[in-house]
Amino acid sequence: MKITVEKEILVPAKKNGPSEMIFQYYADASDSHRVERKEITKEADFFNNAFERESFDNGKTWGEWKNVYKDDFTTVPGGEWMQYKVPQRTYDPIAHRQVSLRLERLFVNNHKEAEDVFWEGVRDHMIDHSFIDVRDENGNMLYSEMLKYEDGPDKAGLENAEYLATNLSYAQGVITLAGNGDLLFPLGVNMDKGCQILGLDVNKIFPSCPKFAAAQMVVRGHWNPDAERYTFTYSKPIVISDLDSARGLIEPAVMELPNGRIIVVMRGSNGAYEPWHTRIEKGTPGVKWISWSDDGGKTFTEARPWHFDNGIFVYSSSSISYLFNSLRNGRCYWIGNITDPTMNWENFPRWPLYIAEVNERGFLKHDTLTLIDTKQPNESVYLQLSNFFMLHDRVNLNTELYLTKIGQFADDQGKNVYECDSCRYLIDWEE
Repeated sequence: MKITVEKEILVPAKKNGPSEMIFQYYADASDSHRVERKEITKEADFFNNAFERESFDNGKTWGEWKNVYKDDFTTVPGGEWMQYKVPQRTYDPIAHRQVSLRLERLFVNNHKEAEDVFWEGVRDHMIDHSFIDVRDENGNMLYSEMLKYEDGPDKAGLENAEYLATNLSYAQGVITLAGNGDLLFPLGVNMDKGCQILGLDVNKIFPSCPKFAAAQMVVRGHWNPDAERYTFTYSKPIVISDLDSARGLIEPAVMELPNGRIIVVMRGSNGAYEPWHTRIEKGTPGVKWISWSDDGGKTFTEARPWHFDNGIFVYSSSSISYLFNSLRNGRCYWIGNITDPTMNWENFPRWPLYIAEVNERGFLKHDTLTLIDTKQPNESVYLQLSNFFMLHDRVNLNTELYLTKIGQFADDQGKNVYECDSCRYLIDWEE
């Protein structure tokens, strides 16, 4: 089937910014109730305001915008608290529940100071824990549960040393369903914790910055009808050497294929960074990494460079990517940046952006590779075609990709980063 892409600009760039990151998601199990969210952004990895509005006719008409920022950011004793919600809610037809992931981050003192010292080599000023939110079919919150792979408090603040040291994790992936109906999703943990769980000496694998780099686990959630809750099991972690990826394995996407193989596609990094004592050699190519499980997600292979079915590597800058099953044809697809290997440097370039089908073994089918968008002549080399969200239209069966083109008109001094368009791409399939 041929992949087709249509683009529209939702919000044109504003002189000197800030950017407006716009995306939509379904609020409940129906095919009509959408929420559109707008996040105002003028700082990296942080949003400065947030608004939402509702539609009850699948996006044809909309209500008024409401400011919801107070729900996502607040000051707490000793610092600040922020939550980053994965907007896509997954419907579980066995449990009749909607589930989504959420990251809670504590900043010591304030987020600007925490971000500055993080890049200077101080890790413990940003503390992350992950939660799963469980809602009923109508979108009403039933409960929220912290994802715990070790003993420790379920909830606390900056004053609780045990909370700050246990169950640290980063969950920002989309929950998918296994063939038997179980939930599947990735969970990032610090590399030193991943090696500890595996019984490995982190100083032999990742001596440079094991608290800054990530290992990955895959979590399986099984519905317990008697308790009316999910029971979670955690896979053995996936780790990597700091000679192969300077920041470990981050921002993963998980999918179970029709043959039962579970694949994890992950972002790496070839960026040398002195404050983190990185050991990666200059010129190491940037690639996407893959690991898979053929035992239901208990154990995974060593991470290895991902490739197409013809053997060509998926060369890519350090950027997020996404796996999904098309509602149109049921096939698995991947969206992400594929770049010229001679141009890769750390997080850049983050263009072009492609979509391709995944085959039964977990590799990309080269003859399905389709361009979504790329840098235009008047745009900066710092353009990021990587800040995107997905919605799969339950009525029209196409896929909507919402992307804010951060860095569209940025200069070498890092100015005008947030002067950028917010776009929507309609992705569909035809015979």
